[in-house]
Amino acid sequence: MALNGKIAFVNLTTSQIQSEPVTPEMRKKYLGGRGIDIQLLSTRMPAQIDPLTPESVIVVSAGMLAGTLASTSSRTHIAAKSPMTNQLGGANLGGFFAPELRRAGYDHLVITGRAKKPVYIYLDSGKMTIHDASFIWGHTAPDTQELIRKELEDDDVQAICIGQAGENQVRFASVMTRHQGASGRCGIGAVFGSKNLKAVVARGNGGIPIAHPAEALDYERQIVDRLLDSEFGQKMRSQGVTALDNPDSQLNDEAIGMDGCFGCQLHCRWRYAIRKGSYAGAYGQGPGYQARLAWEKLLGTDNTKAVLIANYLVNCYALDALETANLIGWAVQLYEAGIISDEDTGGIELRPENTEAVYILIESIALRKGLGGLLADGGLDAANKIGKGAAAYLREIGGVANIFYGRTLTPWQALGRAVATRTSDHLRFLDGSDPCRLPEAVFKKIVNKPIPCPGEFSASCRDYTNAPWLAMWTERVGMAADMLGICDFHTVLFTPESPGFEEFARMVFLNTGIEVTPVDIWEATERALTMETMFNILHGYSTDPVNLAGWYQRKDDSESSGDITRFYEMLAKYYKLNDRDMSGVPNKEALQRLGIHP
Repeated sequence: MALNGKIAFVNLTTSQIQSEPVTPEMRKKYLGGRGIDIQLLSTRMPAQIDPLTPESVIVVSAGMLAGTLASTSSRTHIAAKSPMTNQLGGANLGGFFAPELRRAGYDHLVITGRAKKPVYIYLDSGKMTIHDASFIWGHTAPDTQELIRKELEDDDVQAICIGQAGENQVRFASVMTRHQGASGRCGIGAVFGSKNLKAVVARGNGGIPIAHPAEALDYERQIVDRLLDSEFGQKMRSQGVTALDNPDSQLNDEAIGMDGCFGCQLHCRWRYAIRKGSYAGAYGQGPGYQARLAWEKLLGTDNTKAVLIANYLVNCYALDALETANLIGWAVQLYEAGIISDEDTGGIELRPENTEAVYILIESIALRKGLGGLLADGGLDAANKIGKGAAAYLREIGGVANIFYGRTLTPWQALGRAVATRTSDHLRFLDGSDPCRLPEAVFKKIVNKPIPCPGEFSASCRDYTNAPWLAMWTERVGMAADMLGICDFHTVLFTPESPGFEEFARMVFLNTGIEVTPVDIWEATERALTMETMFNILHGYSTDPVNLAGWYQRKDDSESSGDITRFYEMLAKYYKLNDRDMSGVPNKEALQRLGIHP
C-alpha cells in the first residue's frame, strides 16, 4: 500500500506531541481527508463544548490522493465545531499545502488546548515542532506566509494561517493559504485564534509513493484531456469561476492572468493587481463565484475595481467574504432605514456608493472596532444588541448569511440546503452543479451510478420525485471528492466528462494500490455523512422536519412559495433513503451496518 502518512496529535497547552499511523481499518471505512476527519473529531470533541475553549478540537488533513498523480489532488480539509452555528464546521481549500503536508509525513493533524502565547506548528519531513509566532501576530495572512518563509529561510514552505480577524476571534474568520485559498463559512479562523495558533506550516522532502506510476499517469492524462476538451473545461480556462455565474462578466484592466492549485490544469483563478488609487499595488486572486456575486450585490455589477479591493481586504484579514458582504449590506440597510446613525458608524456615511466606507468597515470587523466590533459576532448577536427591529432586515438562516437569498431553488437544491451537514452550503447545491441541465440520457446515466435510483425518475429539475435522490447523490459525490482531496470542479458534479465513482475507484487503486469498488466508496461516503449528522445531533442541532422546514421556506426567500407539504414528502423519502427516522436520527440497523458506535 503506497500510503504511509501519520496522524499527529498536538496539545498546545502542554506542548505534547504524539503520532500514530492511519490504520488500514480507517482507510477502508473513511478513506481519508474529510472522512477520517469526522471520525477523529467525533471521538475527541466533548459534547456541548464551546468551540472557542481550549477543549475544542481542530483537525487538519490532506486528502487520500493529495500530492499524487491524480489531477487537482491539492485539497486541504479542516474540521472543527463552528463558532457561528455551534454545529459541524467544515472547510475545504486548495493551493499547495496538502501535498506538502503529505510530503512531510502526515495526513492528519489533531490540535487541542491553548498556547500561552502565539505559536505556529511546523512539520518538517517527519518531525514536528511548535514555534513562537509573536513576530507574525498582528500581520495579514499574505504577510504572515512571507514572514514565515523568511524566518525559516525557505521559500518552498507552505502554510495555512489566520489574519487579524482570527486573532480577534471574529466568529466568521477564515483560515487562508496563499492569496485566495480560504476556509470560509464556518469561522474556523476564530477557533485557531482562540488557541493562539497563528499558522500550520509544512515542508516535506519525502516522496509520495505511487503504486502504479505509468498506468496512473496515463489514466490521469485521459481524464484531463476529456475535461479540457469539454465545454465546461474550456470556459473555466478562459473565464475562471466567472463561467459558473456570469459568463459575460470579465475583470477589467486589473487582470494579469490566471492561476491554479497543485496538479490542476484549469487554472480557474483570476490574478489581479490594483494599478491606481489608494490601493495601487495590491495583489490578489479571485474572487470565487459566490463571493463575487455577494460583493456585486453590495457594490454594483459595474464596479469591478471596488469588488476586487473588497476581495483583497477580506483575504488579507482572513474574513469569510460571503458573511462579511452580507453583514455590511445589512448595516447599509439599517443606516438607510434610520435604525443606526452616524453616531453608530463613527461618522461614516454608510451607503453602497461610498466604497471607502465598505473598506473601512471590513477592517473594523477584523479588528473589532466600533460598528465592526458589533458585527464581528454575527448578525443574530448584532441584531439583538441593536434592537429597533434590526432583525427584520437580516438575511440569515441558522445563524449565518443566507447566501441563497433572492434565488429560486429547485426542489432538490432546497432539500439539499435543508439537510446539509454544514450550514448554508454553497458548494454542492447551486445551478452550476445541477445535473438536470444536461440532456436526459446523460443526466440519467451519471446520477444512477454507482447504484441505480430506486423507483420512478424524471429528468426535470422541477420534479419533486427526483429531489431526495439528487440531494443524496450530490452530497455523496462532494464527500468523495473531499475524502480523496480532489477539487469539485474535476468531478461529475460540474461536467459529465469528469470523474465519478467508477473513476474514483480506479484513481485510488492506481495511485495507492488499495483495491476499492465504486460501491465501497459510495458506502464510505454514507458512513462519513452519517457521522457528520450524528455529530450535529450530539451537539444539539435539531434534524426534525419542523426545524428543517425553516430552511426550505422563509418569508425573505424567493423560494418561499414552495409547497411545504411537498417538502415534508421529500424529506421523508430522503430520510428513508438514508435509513433515518423522521427525526433525522440514523436507525440502529444503519449504524450497525456502517460499523458506527455512537
